[in-house]
Order: sequence, then structure tokens, then C-alpha cells
Amino acid sequence: MAKIKQGILGGFSGKVANVVGTSWKGRAVMKSQPLSVANPKTEAQQEQRGKFSAVAELASKILTQFVQPVENPISGDISGYNLFCKDNKSAFDAVGALVVANLVCGGGKIENLAANSIGVSDNAQDLDVNWTKTGDESAVRLTDKVYAAIIGVDKDYIYVNNGSETRNDETAQCTKISGADTYAASDKVAVLYACVSADGRDVSIKTNAKEVTLSF
Repeated sequence: MAKIKQGILGGFSGKVANVVGTSWKGRAVMKSQPLSVANPKTEAQQEQRGKFSAVAELASKILTQFVQPVENPISGDISGYNLFCKDNKSAFDAVGALVVANLVCGGGKIENLAANSIGVSDNAQDLDVNWTKTGDESAVRLTDKVYAAIIGVDKDYIYVNNGSETRNDETAQCTKISGADTYAASDKVAVLYACVSADGRDVSIKTNAKEVTLSF
């Protein structure tokens, strides 16, 4: 049974047929559910579920360290987690392999780090993401916080930094948070990186991850 709130024009809670009434961030919203699914296990449906599962797993692993600080400021009426998953629904193929060129983050107004300057270096069991300033940044932009995630393409590991580094530092130390493997020279990694304003209100423009081959 559904309950109507604030008169006939107000929001409602509960379910009517395939329409569900609920609230999100203080707003009344309605969601539709399929009345029936003829074949929930078609190859196409299973492929889509597999892709979403892989994206959701990645988002969960880097949620607090990367997704929330980078995506929440620009997520609007949805969570940063949901925005990240939505933007990256094509970041994995049918067998769950990472498609680096399709992995993205951000979507604000700040210019990001120069992609051609992004590199990764060894730091005694940790990994450093390095970049070079363009020299055109304002004093305000040099205080932008830099967030980075290093994801093994063919190996199982993820390294992230803690967001304490700024654009002015030109390096961010990333610590392993997930995975059973150890990195080594010649490994291919995806570097996902973003700048966040010092007040946390804006982030860098939507930027694709960069694939880097580790070389020490």
C-alpha cells in the first residue's frame, strides 16, 4: 500500500503497480520497476551485469580515498559512487577486463594535470604518481588537492594517495589498498587522477585514465 504525503500533488511512499515512491536527498522521487522479465539470463543481460559488477567493485575499493572526494562535489542529486559507476559503465569488457581508454573521473570546471606529464615511479613498496606543472597555473590552482589511483591492468593491485598532496608538489605517494600481486617493472597500470579545489567544491574536467608502463 502506498501513502500519499502533502496532498494529491505531494510525494508518496510505497509501491503502486511497478512504480515505487521514495525520497533522495530530501526530494520525492519515483522509480519504475519492470513488471516482468521474460529472460533474465540472456547473454546480453549477463554481459551488462558483469560489466556493472566490475565497475561497482572498483568503485567500492577506492570509494573513500578517491570516488567520494572527486565525484561527490559534482554528483548533484545522486551519490558520487553512482556517478562514477554511470560514467564508467564501458570501462570493462564482457569478461571483466579493464578498458583503460574508457575509464574516466571528474567533470567539473578545473583544468586537470597535463596528461603528457603523468608518470609513475617506485618508492620502496609504494608507487608515486608524478607530473610537471605547466607554469601557467594561478596561485589558487597550485593549492588544488591531487587525487590519484593506480590500477594494475594485468595484475591484481590498486594504489591510492590520501589527497594531502597539491598540484604544486608535482608528486603524490600512493599506497597499496587492494590486491594480491606485487608491482614490477614492465607492468601496465591505469592512472586515474583528478584535481580538487582547496575548499572541496569543484573538481577537474572529465579526464580519461592514462595507461603507463612501469619502468624503474
